[in-house]
Amino acid sequence: MGRSVTVLIDRTNATRVTDITLTETTLAIRSRLDSLEPRVTRYLKKLAAEEFMKLSQEKAARIEKKVVNLTVRDMKTRWGSCSTDGRM
Repeated sequence: MGRSVTVLIDRTNATRVTDITLTETTLAIRSRLDSLEPRVTRYLKKLAAEEFMKLSQEKAARIEKKVVNLTVRDMKTRWGSCSTDGRM
């Protein structure tokens, strides 16, 4: 998160299923699909949600609270919100 990586797209050895792998320096994508944006977006949102949940749980533990649910969405006007029942 928060670092530049090189995107490598391999269409020659692609399988039926799109394969996306993130390392420290590269985002490697193997796919036969013409439009990769939806798959890559879904993959990166999943990674972001996992990292945000980890960080949120660490912070919540410090103040003796729990994070019940965390959702990552495309937002145009609101950066984030929380509820009193532990949803973010």
